[in-house]
Amino acid sequence: MNKARTNIRLLWLTIGTLLIALTGISGRNAYGQLPTGTIMGVVRDSSDALIPGANVVARNTDTGQTRTTVTGVQGSYRLPALPVGQYEVRVEHSGFQSALQSGLTLTVSLEAVLNFTLQVGRVEETVSVTAEAPLVNTTSGSLGGLVSEERVAELPLEGRSFMGLTLLQPGITQHRNA
Repeated sequence: MNKARTNIRLLWLTIGTLLIALTGISGRNAYGQLPTGTIMGVVRDSSDALIPGANVVARNTDTGQTRTTVTGVQGSYRLPALPVGQYEVRVEHSGFQSALQSGLTLTVSLEAVLNFTLQVGRVEETVSVTAEAPLVNTTSGSLGGLVSEERVAELPLEGRSFMGLTLLQPGITQHRNA
């Protein structure tokens, strides 16, 4: 009888250990950095009033994939977890000219803020902005950067260590004990 209880306890201990191990393995993958970014902003009219219910469409010009959302009661929108690449964003609302912002390069972990001002007019008219404005991260205080594949290949990295790439980012310094 004692041997049967010991075997059952051992079985449950093994099952419990496996479940904990599997949970830990799958949980680690969920928190990894994904190759995605976010586009967000606010839609207003020419009098600076917020426009709720405007349709916002982000189109990846590399792949043709689109993601659509509608602005909330505060006129804000957010398109999270977009694959990295080149994007154009179109905003439309009845009674207003649609607006198009193109030339946006979305990189890993970037939170691009694109605010739109819609002009009153016919729906057939579109205001298009094609100049690429430099994006400033106004949503968090974290520092981050992206080193291109070409730059990595051309740099003389000591021992080909990725840690040397961190020193290429603005605001990063190395402290050594003398």
